[in-house]
Amino acid sequence: MRRAVYLALALLLAVLALVGLREVANARVIAAEREQRVARERLQAFVEQWETAVGERGALWLAELAAGEDVELRERFLRDNVPWFDAFYAWEPGTVNWPPAHSVEDLPRLRRDPCVRRASLAATRGAPADAAARYEACATHRDPAVRLLATSEAAELYLNAEQPAAAERVIARLGPLLLTPLHRAGEAGLDARRLVALRLEHARALDALGRSEAAERRALTLALEILVLNGPELEHLLPLYAWPVAHDLRTFGGPALATDDDEAWLRAQRRLALWQEVRDRTWTPRDVPLLRDGPRLLADPYSDPPWLLSYARLDDGTLVGLQLDQPTLIASLLARAPGPLRHHLSVRDPTGRVLAGAAGPLQVELAFTHLLPQLRVGLTAGSVDDASGRRVQGAQLAPVLLGLVTGVLALLGLIATDRRQDRLLAQQREFMTRVTHELKTPLAGIRLMAENLELGAFRDAEQRARFAQQIVKEAERLGLRLDEVIRAAARPLEERPETTDLAALVRSLAERWRPHYEQQRATLALDLPEGEVLATVRPIQLRDAVSNLLDNALKYRSTEHAAKATVVLRADRRWVTLEVIDNGIGVPADRRRAIFERFIRVEGPGRGRAGGHGLGLAFVAEAARAHRGKVECRESPDGGTRFVIRIRRRI
Repeated sequence: MRRAVYLALALLLAVLALVGLREVANARVIAAEREQRVARERLQAFVEQWETAVGERGALWLAELAAGEDVELRERFLRDNVPWFDAFYAWEPGTVNWPPAHSVEDLPRLRRDPCVRRASLAATRGAPADAAARYEACATHRDPAVRLLATSEAAELYLNAEQPAAAERVIARLGPLLLTPLHRAGEAGLDARRLVALRLEHARALDALGRSEAAERRALTLALEILVLNGPELEHLLPLYAWPVAHDLRTFGGPALATDDDEAWLRAQRRLALWQEVRDRTWTPRDVPLLRDGPRLLADPYSDPPWLLSYARLDDGTLVGLQLDQPTLIASLLARAPGPLRHHLSVRDPTGRVLAGAAGPLQVELAFTHLLPQLRVGLTAGSVDDASGRRVQGAQLAPVLLGLVTGVLALLGLIATDRRQDRLLAQQREFMTRVTHELKTPLAGIRLMAENLELGAFRDAEQRARFAQQIVKEAERLGLRLDEVIRAAARPLEERPETTDLAALVRSLAERWRPHYEQQRATLALDLPEGEVLATVRPIQLRDAVSNLLDNALKYRSTEHAAKATVVLRADRRWVTLEVIDNGIGVPADRRRAIFERFIRVEGPGRGRAGGHGLGLAFVAEAARAHRGKVECRESPDGGTRFVIRIRRRI
């Protein structure tokens, strides 16, 4: 009968599934066009908003920088705070107005200085120690360019002579001049290349003196300072970045620079390439829109990623432009995308290569309107708009899915109930078998001994008394088994909670059970707090629960040592904890939860000497739940069992 019911339900579920699949297919076809249109509109609105925001900011910066007030300060502020801003340019055909030209060291003039000339003469005569000392003497010259040259030459001679301490000493005497920013070297009358060489010599001296961390910091600071320079300085200093700065930095234990993974280095190369383009290309101002009409974007078609120039024309014919960085510009697009779009947004080049964002097939694709015209932006399949389409389908399929889910749950419920019923019947059969055996055994013993007494088989009064005592003992055992059966069949005792001193309750239990423990040569100990422990409980139910645990401690004692049980009582403001700890044979770890179910006993050698039906611990669990608590079985420190009852102090 049950198989027929299951088969009918399975066929019903199959029919519902087929209907649901057909409805899903129809709903997807109906929703596809709407999803595509909604996705495209959302993407286009976001991209246009982003392009407008970036374009307006760029036009504002161009106007500010073209005004010519604090151009250097404003340009460096933007470069430090706007990730996709790179540089500002202002030029006319054949003339670059910004950035300013790089100043070059007049080495012949410096060599004609008398002090420098004497040091150079000593060097040519093969006297490096004398030449180093003479150059060091020139390091106090009034001309900062002479001081820089003399210090650099002296430091190099000391380093070649393996005297790093002397090199570090002469460099340190240069003072604040050594820290002159590279982009302001020309204003201070210094050569930036010479300044880079001297700072690197300082790092080498520190490394030779065993101060590798300080050497690494100075070399890394120098490398980063080079990378943020404008085109004219980069043309002279960027080759030094690759060698010797990056080379020495690796020697000091620093990071590997000047590689394909060094994005800052690649970005500086793009800045240098665009500056050279501005300097060398012949621009026709009349072909460039006025600044008030909006800038035009130019991208380098020969590099990957390309440099980007947003440029326009002033009223006087001067051309101005901003260099934008494409990778960070794309990153800002992804960062500003709303959450539902961000995880599916993808930016790709004309070949379909993913530059940033999600990979996978595109659901929607469109071109940028103003910025990045050489790229395309799209949404991969599974975007937020797919979810919108699924919601439409879900509304159409709700009745079918509801019926399908209800049928599955009903089928699973029937199967679970059937299995639970089979398990319960098996437990009950086992229970009845055990009860029958445990009731027949004492009855058989009582009958046998009573018949012997009736027939007068024992004429000795002492033997008759011993048999009578045995009959009484078997009758008590029979009574205990009957009590367990009656309690299993009866409803839980309807007992009203009352305020009870739990310490006194435990002491009374100990007085009742201590004679039983002494008969078995066992020890019963108490660990109670001083004074009263008042709680609102059902005292009879709680007393029975603890009695069951004390009874178990005797039943399942070990034969290898004297039995001992300890009752522990602890209480705080909200909870009461009762523990019964013994040193008996214990409970296997995999059975410590199952033993609180009815009719469950742990079988095995040395167990069940006093009988039982697997009901006592079920009573304990019911008592804990009645007090809004729980009971746990753990291993005791002596290897036995530790039962922990934790209940509310007020129920």
